[in-house]
Amino acid sequence: MLDEIYLEYKAEFFLFAKKYNMSNEDLCDVYQDTIIAFYENVINGKLTELSSSLKTYIFSIGKYGIYNKIKKESKLISLEKEQLANLDLSAVKLDFSTNKKSDMIRLAMEKLGGRCKRMLILFYYHSYSIEALMQEFKYKNENVVRSHKSRCLKNLKTLVNEEK
Repeated sequence: MLDEIYLEYKAEFFLFAKKYNMSNEDLCDVYQDTIIAFYENVINGKLTELSSSLKTYIFSIGKYGIYNKIKKESKLISLEKEQLANLDLSAVKLDFSTNKKSDMIRLAMEKLGGRCKRMLILFYYHSYSIEALMQEFKYKNENVVRSHKSRCLKNLKTLVNEEK
């Protein structure tokens, strides 16, 4: 059964993944890791019912595998991660417990627009590179991504300060 699933989606996954300019060897690794992750999710009981098609589920795992591969190969070092690490210290400057700070950030994140929220989550929590965000949001260049992310972070800081 797993062999059939592997073969059924392999060619189409490779066509889908070609837009990420990865070598066939890397794509093969990502696809194999995707099928293994799918299998482990089924075996471990994490996947008991699909809310989408099997193809969509597998491609979703694969897409994040591609982004993680791109991120690992990316030599870009971003100082912007430090901004989030210091967000609750420099931007908010509160003396509450860590849980209270986290709650304030979480509440502010919920108030952000969908694209901003998604971009910040992908960048800071899932460690997407600027290049991966550019592809995910279909922006024309990295500068557009950086400026959009900067505006989103500024909006988040404003919302956090309003939570005081």
